[in-house]
Order: sequence, then C-alpha cells, then structure tokens
Amino acid sequence: MNKKFYYLLILGVLIGCDNIELPIETKDAVGFLDGGNPSIKEETLLEKEGIAKGIQKTFSFDVGKKTHNLDLIFDESVLAFYQKAPKSYSYTTPQLPDNWEEVYYNMFLKNEKDKAFMVEIIRKLYNLKSNMTRDEMVTFVVAFVQGGLEYDWEGFYDVNDKLNYPYETIFAKKGVCSDKSLTLSRLLTIMGYETVLLTFPKANHMAVGIRVPEGFGNMGTPYAYIETTNYSAIGRVPEKFVGDIKIEENPIIIQLENSGKRIFEKIKTNKIEEKKLAKKYGAAYINASAASKSLIESMTNLKTTVDSLKKELEILGCEGSVSEEKYDTCENLQEKINKKVNRYNQEVEAYNALNDN
Repeated sequence: MNKKFYYLLILGVLIGCDNIELPIETKDAVGFLDGGNPSIKEETLLEKEGIAKGIQKTFSFDVGKKTHNLDLIFDESVLAFYQKAPKSYSYTTPQLPDNWEEVYYNMFLKNEKDKAFMVEIIRKLYNLKSNMTRDEMVTFVVAFVQGGLEYDWEGFYDVNDKLNYPYETIFAKKGVCSDKSLTLSRLLTIMGYETVLLTFPKANHMAVGIRVPEGFGNMGTPYAYIETTNYSAIGRVPEKFVGDIKIEENPIIIQLENSGKRIFEKIKTNKIEEKKLAKKYGAAYINASAASKSLIESMTNLKTTVDSLKKELEILGCEGSVSEEKYDTCENLQEKINKKVNRYNQEVEAYNALNDN
C-alpha cells in the first residue's frame, strides 16, 4: 500500500489479474553461474560467436536502494516456438478433472526449450553482486520479475487475453499476475527451491509461494507469499493490489512438477531487518522502489534535523519577543529550519508523484 507523506509546516517568529483462461529433473543452478556479462543495447539485432541471431533487450529493476540493469538476448526461433505452443486446456472426460488447474499451469512450465535462457538470467543476476548466497539470489530473481517486467494493463482489461509462457512474458517485458507468477516460479524451480502457485479464484489473482521454515508461511500455508505485480517483500501480503482487487480467501495451492526441495531460510533474517527498517522509516519503506526508499530516508533525516533545531530554538527562548543580542542567533537558526522544511516539502512532492497510483 502506497503511503502519502504530508507537508511539514513550521510556524515561528521569522517564518511566513488478471484474466485466466478457463479450459476448452530440477537442476542445481549454481553450476551455471560462471562467465561474463556482455554489454548489450536495447532491442537491436545482432549475431555473435556461438549465439544465434536474436533480439536484445535491457531490463531495469530495483534491489534495496540500487537500480540494476540486465541485458538479455532472445532467440527468435524459441520465441516462435512458444508463440505457437498450446495455451488452452482440453479434456476428453465428461467432467472437468479435479486437477485441471495443476495440469494446465504446469503445461507452461514443463518445456525445456527455455532452460538455457532462464539459467542465463540467473547467471547474470548472480554477477550483479559479489559472493551472493543462493538465498540472496532469490531476492534478485524476485525483484527482476517484480520490477523488470511491467504490469500489463491491456491484458488486465482484455477478457480474451491468454496466458503467456515465461519466455514470452520476459520478451514482452510485461505481464498480468499469472504471467509474472509463472515466470518467477520457473526461475525459482530452476534454482532448486520448493515453489508453488497460489491462486485466489474470487479475486482472480495469482501469486507465488516459496517454502520457508516452520512458522514463517503465509495464509496458513508452509509457503511465503510472493506478490509479482509490484515490489513487495517476500512473505508480505500487500495491503493494496493492482486493479484494487481484494483477497478475502485462502489460496488454492498449485503444485509444480519441476519444483525443487530447497527452503528459503533467509526469510528469518529478512524479517528481523524489515522490522528494524519499518520502525525507523515506516512500513511503506519495505515495499518501496529504490527512488522512494532514498526519499523516505532523506525525509526522515530532515524531519529529525528539524525537530532538533526546533528544540534548540525553544531552549534559546526565540519565541515571541527576543532581546537584541539574541535576535541574530535566533534568526540564523530559524533560517536553517526554513531551508530544511522547504527541502522536506520538495521531497514530499517528489515522493507523492512517484507513488500517486
């Protein structure tokens, strides 16, 4: 949920999901995480040694207060394969099978034609930070899907919109909740994590669940909830969702055939750190973008400084009529406060503009 900040006023003596179409061996990724990270420009055609002719795109996303860029090359033949691949569920029995959702969604995740591409994404994410642990990589993978792929509003409003394969979603650089959830689950299963899809039929919404230690799951499940439509910490169910949907139900858990067995242990230390940050900067800080985080920190520091200067002003007895010998001191102090307040108000406007949605 986006939090609005409000202007700071100092009065002193000197201051005037999307649409889900209804039916008609996991390998350890660390072994692939070696090699360089070639510099590639946005959406240009090229042919490199050992790389088929393809389309290049650049993706930007935030982790903490830093924005990262990731360059990827798409194989046109792979893209054409997925564009022609089936996207509807069919059955021959008189009744719709009870497990139709599991069969249907796994259909988008089983084909190995995108495996090398997905491993390359993980490898490049690994290269963005030195000596990352596997659990730290999860944070980068989640942020890549949350921020590097935009939410597809056209798809949200299109009742005929069909699910895309993860390769297609990444190529389009956008997707609805189901597209982005399938993409994230594909990457996490390749990394070896126990991953599920969480569906909410009444809300027409989908998210991802990752296995966590006992006591850290969400919604009565052993899985931490991961929202894919926007930045949101692992294990935090947002207060506000895209499209103003409301989740008032427990999820249906969709098991994935290629799911690994790893548990996301880092959620324990993440929760401790999130609690400290929320106490210092407010709950909105946890799910904020890099730009918003920087503004929240700056506004918090400015407010602390203003409060300290106001206290100093009070101790000096600068309110009301002041003696001539105190006037210059009080005036200089009030000018400092006014400058800080003006800067704070400017940052309030910048923050609200970033989060006015």
